[in-house]
Amino acid sequence: MNVFERVVSNPYCGILTLTKFQKEKDISRRAIEGMFDYTRLFLWHPNFVYLNLFGDSRTGKFRIEIQDQFSTSLEDAEWAFAFPFKLKDQDKLFITNHENYYSVEIEAGIYYVVVEARQLTYEEIKNDKYLMKLYERAGLDMPLDVEIPYLYNVIFCKTDGLKAPQIIRFSDRYSKMKAIIQEQADKGVDRYLQALERNERQYEKVYVLSENHEPVSLEESNYNFS
Repeated sequence: MNVFERVVSNPYCGILTLTKFQKEKDISRRAIEGMFDYTRLFLWHPNFVYLNLFGDSRTGKFRIEIQDQFSTSLEDAEWAFAFPFKLKDQDKLFITNHENYYSVEIEAGIYYVVVEARQLTYEEIKNDKYLMKLYERAGLDMPLDVEIPYLYNVIFCKTDGLKAPQIIRFSDRYSKMKAIIQEQADKGVDRYLQALERNERQYEKVYVLSENHEPVSLEESNYNFS
């Protein structure tokens, strides 16, 4: 069952936040200041999760649905990851770029949230009136003039206990870029390869926010998952 679908962007940085709070002051200032170095694919906290907006466009179409049983379409996803989220009776849920807060109607319960991301197709873009207005306003011929935004399929799966955050699928774009660079004989290739490998290692590691809102690796955290 779909409960939310809209294009969301962040002109300031490449992240969005899935949160129980409607005011930015309720999200740790310390966490916000440190999220740029640690977000990677996502940065998990029991009350909010920072989600990476892939690509330079800082725009994504988010489709949120609820499922009683876990199922995915991983063959279509470039990136895929998952994390736990618990909603109590009094809790509300929002997705925000820290300017606008969009309410998401989800009942109380324990969920394992699976996020699958892939680039939108040409037809999906042409059929999205909001995206086309953005491109027309900027005088762009979509999708030739700008980077193609991503579709984020966010699935809330009901579960009995909190499952550990994990990366399910890691994009092969880094391996493709490394292969292209390795074919070149230009000076400085080694430096670019080292940078790519460093970024790849950073993305592959799951980070969470500790109870003190310190970004730590999942292995170094004190969270217990069933």
